[in-house]
Amino acid sequence: MKKIAIIEIYSHHVFVDTLSSVLANAGFELDVYVNKKIYEEGGPLFKNNNPNINFYVSNSNESDFSFLKRIRPIIENENDLVILNSVQGFKILLFYLLPFKINTIAAAGRISEFFNNEYKLLGFKTLRDFIYYNFTVVFLNRIISRLKGIIVHTEQAKNYAISNGYKLPIHKMPFALNLAEKQFLSDKKSDQNINFIVTGAIENISRDIGGMLDAFESIWKKNINNINLIVLSRPKGSFGESILERMKKIKQEGNPIKFYNGWIPEREYNIELQKADFIIAPIRENYYGCGELTSATVESIKYCIPSLYPDWYKPEIELESCSLYFSSHIELSNHIENLSKDMNLLNYYKNNAETNLKKYNIKNETKNIYEFITTNRIL
Repeated sequence: MKKIAIIEIYSHHVFVDTLSSVLANAGFELDVYVNKKIYEEGGPLFKNNNPNINFYVSNSNESDFSFLKRIRPIIENENDLVILNSVQGFKILLFYLLPFKINTIAAAGRISEFFNNEYKLLGFKTLRDFIYYNFTVVFLNRIISRLKGIIVHTEQAKNYAISNGYKLPIHKMPFALNLAEKQFLSDKKSDQNINFIVTGAIENISRDIGGMLDAFESIWKKNINNINLIVLSRPKGSFGESILERMKKIKQEGNPIKFYNGWIPEREYNIELQKADFIIAPIRENYYGCGELTSATVESIKYCIPSLYPDWYKPEIELESCSLYFSSHIELSNHIENLSKDMNLLNYYKNNAETNLKKYNIKNETKNIYEFITTNRIL
C-alpha cells in the first residue's frame, strides 16, 4: 500500500478531512500532519475510525518551523508522496526553506497568488500588502518549480493556471464533500422564518459585509420580519470590530440577526448551517475573481444549500441552477425580499441544490483522484 503524507499548518481543516477521506477510500495509507491549532479547530472532523488514516499533531509550544523540520525526515523516509494542503500566507516561507526530497504536490487555494510573476512597487494600500505581494512572487514561484502537480477547487482556477503556462498535472476537486447524512444536527429551526447565512472572515479586503448589512436593514425597515440573518464569521482587525459593533446595534434595535465575536466551534458551525435556507457570498472581485473558492460554495456543496453570489462570480456548473446573482446591495435586497414572499421560488432553488450537489460525493471524488495520481504517475 502506497503511503501519502498531508501537511496542514495554515487553516484549512475542512480540506484535510476531504483529502484524507478520499485518498483513504482510494486505497492509500495516510499520515496527516497538522499543528495543534488546526487539530483543535477541526474538532469532530478529525475523530475518525479509518485505520488507514494516522494523525500526527505538533507538540505544545512547538513552532510551525520546528514542527516541519522535525517531521520532514520522517515523511521522506516513510512516505511516497507529500501533499501540502495549504501553501498560503507567510507560511509559504516555511515550505520554501524546508523542501521535501520526495514527490510533492500542493493545493492552490489562492490561485492568483500561485501565478504572480511580476514584482510591483505601486498600487498597495498598506506596507504589509506591498511586502506580502512581492514576498509571494519571490518564494511561491520557487516552490511551484519543485512540485509534480497542483490541486485546485474550481474549473476557473484550473483554466487560470493553464492560461498562465502551467504544464504539469492539475487535479480539480471540491474543498468539501456533500454529506449524505446531516451528522451534526441536534435541533431544528424554532420558527418558520427564512435563514440566510454568511460565512468566511469579516475583513474588508475579501467581503463587502457593510453592503450586505445595508440590504438586510432596508428589508427590516419595511417590517418584513420573516428573515433571519446568521453571520457565521469571526471579525478580523479593526474593520471586523467595527462591523461587530454595527451588528450589535442592529440586534439592539430588535432585528433578527445572530453573530459571533470569535472562533465558532465546528459542531455549532455545522448545526447552524443545517438550518440554512440560503447562503450569501458578499465577496469582492479583486480577492475572488480568478477562481478562488469562497466558503459559500463549500457550504452549499456540503449541505445542498442554494446561494447568492455577485454577478461576476463563476461557480461550478452544478451550482448554476441553485444560485442567484446580484450586482449591488439593492439587487441583493430585492432577491432576499422576493424569496421571503414566495415559498415556491425559495423551494425551487432548494430543490435544485438538493438534486445537483449530490454529485460531490466520496465515490465520485475517489475515482477522480485515483485516476489523477495513477495516470500522471504522481506516485
